[in-house]
Amino acid sequence: MPSREEPFSFVCGGQRLYGILHRPQGEERRGVLVLHGWAGYRIGPGRLLVQLGRNLAERGFAVLRFDFRGRGESEGEAEAATLSSMVADAQAALTAFREALSLPRITPLGVCSGSEVAFGLLEREEVDSCIFWSVPLSTQQVVVAQQVRRSARSLREYGRKLLRRETWEKLLRGEVHWRLVAKALWGKGRSGPAPPSPAPVDPFSTFRGPLLFLYGTADPDTTPALAHYRRLVERHRLPAQFHLVEGANHNFYSQEWHREVMEVTGRWLEGLP
Repeated sequence: MPSREEPFSFVCGGQRLYGILHRPQGEERRGVLVLHGWAGYRIGPGRLLVQLGRNLAERGFAVLRFDFRGRGESEGEAEAATLSSMVADAQAALTAFREALSLPRITPLGVCSGSEVAFGLLEREEVDSCIFWSVPLSTQQVVVAQQVRRSARSLREYGRKLLRRETWEKLLRGEVHWRLVAKALWGKGRSGPAPPSPAPVDPFSTFRGPLLFLYGTADPDTTPALAHYRRLVERHRLPAQFHLVEGANHNFYSQEWHREVMEVTGRWLEGLP
């Protein structure tokens, strides 16, 4: 089914946010609100969210993907963004999306930190289901884990350099830049840590709708996060599907992984009432 794309904007906190609305030619089956991650914007990694919007619209779904405040084309400063402000943006987007198309049912789809933002929408009446791509335990834990992995790589690199003769010659001549070494090892000078997550410990305490979780098996955050959300789903006996993309990393970078996550997501949405 052919689809069309339209510019879309709305206001939150006195600032205008911009996005793209994907619409099928016929009647919309339901809406899908796409929430990008902490460090991204509405096109997604490798234009994955652009492809997703077009794919779902061809299946008969209306899709809104937008830039949070301070990201992409939206107004605001990136430094002022928090997960709480992102939840407020998503609430405003949900309302504008619903009212523009008179949509009775909307499924949020969060990518990484965008999934945590989706937690803040689960109490909305029009939200009857939710999709989580690479949802972490918390954004703060993801940031810390990334810093640890960067430090480990830097330690290995400097360990190899210590075996080289030219490194010792630089040490004796006082030519080693210790500030740069410290920055590489401990991340000094990098952008500040992500704010603490506003998501509750149990985001599904009052939600009973169907859920879809997608993870890549090569994502180091998958194992702890998958175990955590499986326990929550079992505790509340929620109708949930967990899908692992073999070999995929956190952002599903390859085109093969793109096709898989879009196909799994599209078929799951088609199975909703």
